[in-house]
Amino acid sequence: MPGFEEHYAKVSRYARWLRAGGYVGIALDVGQSGIKIHEACTIGREDECARTKYREGGRLAGSVFFGGAGAWAAYGTCNLLLGPETLGTSLLWCGIVFAGAGGYMGSQHGGQWGQRRGDAVYEYIYRK
Repeated sequence: MPGFEEHYAKVSRYARWLRAGGYVGIALDVGQSGIKIHEACTIGREDECARTKYREGGRLAGSVFFGGAGAWAAYGTCNLLLGPETLGTSLLWCGIVFAGAGGYMGSQHGGQWGQRRGDAVYEYIYRK
């Protein structure tokens, strides 16, 4: 195929940039959790501070874990289903489109799940 190697190199370069963007996203998520915890703990209400620590900690852990798991699951499934048919462009479709969507969905749902688990842990510890 004429020009295939050049296009593949460009897509590979874009994928490296997007991977770095994932780490930036995690750093921003950590910062957001830190800001929420700081705001809740500087108000002076001890109960709100503790609840926010557990809630945001759970949200962050769920978001990062399930975001990564969703991206890998979507990438793997896409490669199994589309790899042979795309004639080598599965890196573009699977690595960027499907893994991005899987990571986003996993992050959103995992963050909500983790937030609920953080609330449950807080209730268990403080409301005995």
